[in-house]
Amino acid sequence: MTHQLPTRRGLAELDERLSEPERRCAQRLRDLRDRTGLSSEELAHRLRVDKTRLSKFLNGRDVPRRELAARIHQVVAEQEGGEVSPEEVARTRKLMYDAARIRSPLQAREFELADAREEIEHQRIRTNRQLDLLREELVAERRKRQAAEDALAALNVRARDEVRALIEQCDAAARRVVEVEEEIRKAEALLRLQERDARAMADLSNATDAELLLWDQAEEVSVDELYQVLVDWRDYDQDEQADQLMEQLATSSDITLLHGLYEMFLDKGRKLDGQRILASTARSHDPVAVFYFTRTLEPSKGEEQSLTDFAGTRVHEPMSLVPLLNPSPAMQWVRDVVPALVLHAPKESLLRFHRACGENGAADLGARLREHVLKAWPEGWDSGDRRETELYQLARTEAERRERERKYRRSWFARLLER
Repeated sequence: MTHQLPTRRGLAELDERLSEPERRCAQRLRDLRDRTGLSSEELAHRLRVDKTRLSKFLNGRDVPRRELAARIHQVVAEQEGGEVSPEEVARTRKLMYDAARIRSPLQAREFELADAREEIEHQRIRTNRQLDLLREELVAERRKRQAAEDALAALNVRARDEVRALIEQCDAAARRVVEVEEEIRKAEALLRLQERDARAMADLSNATDAELLLWDQAEEVSVDELYQVLVDWRDYDQDEQADQLMEQLATSSDITLLHGLYEMFLDKGRKLDGQRILASTARSHDPVAVFYFTRTLEPSKGEEQSLTDFAGTRVHEPMSLVPLLNPSPAMQWVRDVVPALVLHAPKESLLRFHRACGENGAADLGARLREHVLKAWPEGWDSGDRRETELYQLARTEAERRERERKYRRSWFARLLER
């Protein structure tokens, strides 16, 4: 029995209020979508964009980013079994750029900077080739000069005409060496300028990407998209842009989005980036919101005991080592958020977090905070702020009490062994 494939729903007619460039861009995207033979949902999945945003692109209500042109042509080539045509990609980008100039000058700037970067890169490649040719010619001319000098030096008795010819050949090679060396210096200076222009264009493009991403955030960018952007920037040594975006997210985003990024970093094995987003959260996010969110992630008493009292557990009491050796991202957050606050949060935020612990009965969380304060702040620390000094003194008192209890247990156990 054969199953009939579901038919694709047709797209609505384009709005008559669209400008001609926007209409041509939307029609071009519709034609490419028809060539793939995929539904809008399938095409959105292949392009790694939201279905709603793809619908806006196809209806002319929004203009895609520049890199989407290459991705949609790649999907078309895969569906048709052919190769991607650079001319077709360039034509699609031209239509998208014309539409972006009408709808979003910021996106139009992205197209202009990308085209300028490509042109500079082409110039740099041509200059490099010219420089290689000049260097090869320099090596050849130096060899000629050396050969002439060697032949002249080896002459004992030769005809005057032969000597004059060799001298002229040597002088000509020497002049050409000077000329080629001058041309090489000029080409190297031009190459340095072009490489500086390329770096400047890259910085402008990165800044534009960051602004576009923060602008897109108003349309609810997913955690997956933010993760991919941050990973790409880190992998290509664009740490400044990645740090700037993390700080912006920590300042303006919901705590659940920050935890989602932290969880994804840990799941992908990028623990350093997980610590960075946690540090940004500690520096810039509301400490009370961090406290309430952390309370929702705190483990049960049994799980907490397995992590804190493992050394004192009796042998005959079975326990699972999984939470200890491989904690979940939620337990990892609870474990790491306190030291992150102590190391990175402003003192006012740290005090607000500690006050929230006391007012909401989070004794264990407050005790962990004081333990890390004692480790991070120097002995006898006094900033002049009464609240900070009281926090430090409380942490010191609790540490001394724990030390007395430990010594008492040790002496009691020693007396028991003596019996």
